[in-house]
Amino acid sequence: MKVLFVCRGNVGRSQMAEALFNQLAALTDHKAVSAGTKVKDKEGNDVSGEMLKDRPGAAHVVAAMAEVNIDVRDNVRDQLDSQMVEDADLVVSMAEEETIPPYLKETSKVRYWSFPDPKNATLEEVQATRDAIRAKVTELFEEISGK
Repeated sequence: MKVLFVCRGNVGRSQMAEALFNQLAALTDHKAVSAGTKVKDKEGNDVSGEMLKDRPGAAHVVAAMAEVNIDVRDNVRDQLDSQMVEDADLVVSMAEEETIPPYLKETSKVRYWSFPDPKNATLEEVQATRDAIRAKVTELFEEISGK
């Protein structure tokens, strides 16, 4: 099963969910990818392909994931498009309602999870979000694996 995790900027929530899912799925045929609904810089320019290690705002996400032995420094940010949704078997959106494009709202593949955006959060807040996402990702993995 291919799972697409979506958040607004593809810096925090979706990156963490993708990495945590892929860690669980390492010995299976399941695979996760992630994308953001608004992968842009402050000037509004598309920054797809930017690595997390090159984004100062991702420092706490990188650190929190390193604590659970997952290296996301070289993960790249991707802008969500309709083809990604088409290619996925399941889409999990953690993006804010106002940023979700119509093609995502209209698909029956989507589930909605609510987690705080780690943007501008403390390391402790990012760790708490990581742990909450990890619990939900584990539930999802067990569900699709029939465990």
